[in-house]
Amino acid sequence: MKNTNEITKLIAKQTKLVEVLKVIKEESYRNRQDDMITTQAEYFIAVEVLEALKKVLPQITDHQERLDYYV
Repeated sequence: MKNTNEITKLIAKQTKLVEVLKVIKEESYRNRQDDMITTQAEYFIAVEVLEALKKVLPQITDHQERLDYYV
């Protein structure tokens, strides 16, 4: 369960990061700032990382349950 809890915490942190980056990205886009492309890239990368974490969590949970069963 340790791995599951760690991934769950990472998902929560990544979700907060995505929310912050979304605000920065939108503000940067509205103001046509020089770093507009960079902030968009940071946001989209953060979203992809979040999706990857969400996809991995069920697999880790499944494997962890099997390990706990045999231990």
